[in-house]
Amino acid sequence: MIFANNLFEHMQSPHNFLRKLPQFLSEDGFIILGVPCVPKLNWLTHLKKFRGSLASLHINFFTKTTLKYFAQFAGYHISDVRGYRFKNYLADHCLDFIYPHFYVIARPVKNFEYSEKRRRELQGYR
Repeated sequence: MIFANNLFEHMQSPHNFLRKLPQFLSEDGFIILGVPCVPKLNWLTHLKKFRGSLASLHINFFTKTTLKYFAQFAGYHISDVRGYRFKNYLADHCLDFIYPHFYVIARPVKNFEYSEKRRRELQGYR
């Protein structure tokens, strides 16, 4: 297992870093990524508890949805994305719109490859 909390919002190339993580996992390994997220109710960012996602040192910004796609398009199968405030999934889901921090739990897709179009775009960038 790899646990990365409050990391990806600071990195210049978080996608590239995420692509390299599977080499450090066992066959049944998984990742847990935690990031501060911009709440769906944007006015909440005026409150101190919800300003973390907009800190001056952050160069990447996530919502619950973009966090999910961030991992999915880097070659991971998503098991769950939520705030993990309660043991009960439904309770967490009901409060998604105000959570300031989300976690994604995911496993690498075996033999993941980008689409042909994406592979052509990446030629020469490695």
